[in-house]
Amino acid sequence: AVPELRRVLGWAARGRSRGLVLFIDEADAFLASRGGVHMPAHAPAHAALASPFSVQDPFVQSAAAFFLSRTGEASRSLLLVLATNRLEELDQAVVSRMSYPIEFCAPGPGELRALL
Repeated sequence: AVPELRRVLGWAARGRSRGLVLFIDEADAFLASRGGVHMPAHAPAHAALASPFSVQDPFVQSAAAFFLSRTGEASRSLLLVLATNRLEELDQAVVSRMSYPIEFCAPGPGELRALL
């Protein structure tokens, strides 16, 4: 994923596009905290096996390092949107670069009825 990410971010930085929205789903899979595995107290014992990547995995380390080296500055050619169900798993350096974090909560019973 690092070569692909490098290629897309490089393409956007060179200004060959009029603008690019890059959506990365499940960003915690490769942008997890580099300080170790953080498991919430309510997580099941097998939850650490849910991701194919470990924060000690060299791939995860290099992906996070590359991502952090290419972000943090305003850009008119790139809007980066990260999605995760586990914000607490993201590296704090990634979280600190987020300009507009938006939380989408699950709808309550009344909201579900209104949707139906």
